[in-house]
Amino acid sequence: MLPESTIEFTTRTPLWTGNAEKKSEEALETAILGSLRWWAETYFRGHGYAVPDIGVKSGDNVVAKWLGCTEQRRQFRFLLTQRSADPNQLLLDRAPGSKVFCIPSTAPRRRERNEQACWYFPGQPLAGDFRICMPGATPKDVKRVEAVLTLAAQFGAVGARAQSGCGVICTRISIEDALAVLDEWRGNVLPDDYAGELDPNLPSLRNLFFAEYVLSEPQDTATNQHLTFRLRQRIRDSFRVSGGRYDPLTGLRHQVCGTVSGAKIGSKVFVSFPYYDDARGPHGIIRIWGWLPAVLESGWSRQAVLGHIARAIADGFGLMPIMPVWSHLTDEKPEILPQGNA
Repeated sequence: MLPESTIEFTTRTPLWTGNAEKKSEEALETAILGSLRWWAETYFRGHGYAVPDIGVKSGDNVVAKWLGCTEQRRQFRFLLTQRSADPNQLLLDRAPGSKVFCIPSTAPRRRERNEQACWYFPGQPLAGDFRICMPGATPKDVKRVEAVLTLAAQFGAVGARAQSGCGVICTRISIEDALAVLDEWRGNVLPDDYAGELDPNLPSLRNLFFAEYVLSEPQDTATNQHLTFRLRQRIRDSFRVSGGRYDPLTGLRHQVCGTVSGAKIGSKVFVSFPYYDDARGPHGIIRIWGWLPAVLESGWSRQAVLGHIARAIADGFGLMPIMPVWSHLTDEKPEILPQGNA
């Protein structure tokens, strides 16, 4: 039996924690703490609490008071350790004579060097069983950490490189138990008559989307890893008209899928590596999730972007939807978007 101050989780796709060299050689707490902050903020915004962006100072930020910020200490200690490793989740494609792992992209060859574009990992991620210890933390804080992790486990991922397949985990409690803990927490800090001014361009349960697909045929690990990046490239290329420098959808493509050119923009679409769940059959499951702001480039609506992504996924990958695309996660019956080419 675990001590009350201990939480355990297992990776379904490898975990990327990162370090000063941008590698993932050890279990670093900062990656999980950053995800806890992101998902806690997303939960509270989804229920009407105006949590500001992390760079904005606010004296009434429930998440900053809990996890700490520049001016305030975190309310508990947080230690992450890896208990066991799972070699079946590791990357397979190593560049010749290098510790760099690269997966070929379906994008055109780079004209200036005539070489294959690739997705790069500067080392192996971590995979297996992990334990979080919170010495001296209150039982409420331990339950809240586990509840936020479970929310991420159910609808997204934790750690870095979630857009590149990493970070899908499995916790030890149900999503129903997790939501009960979060709702109780919200009731303790959020007055019934609270009416904050929400920023619709920050991630929230109100602007998240989520879908799951099952592979039609069993595939080996290497093929599975390549499929994730083929899907990412297909989604990105679907927001492209001419392919030239003056493509009218360049702004929308960068806003939705991210860019490293000029002012860097993070992707808002995350595609997991295929993972396996014994309770759901022998075929791999791919999770596609993310969020979209209220204001999008080129006059597109959120529904138009999500329908566009769903059609791009359905075209030629042999994937069968097992969880339809939800446009938000706060309602009992979220709006469901059409699948396939309809």
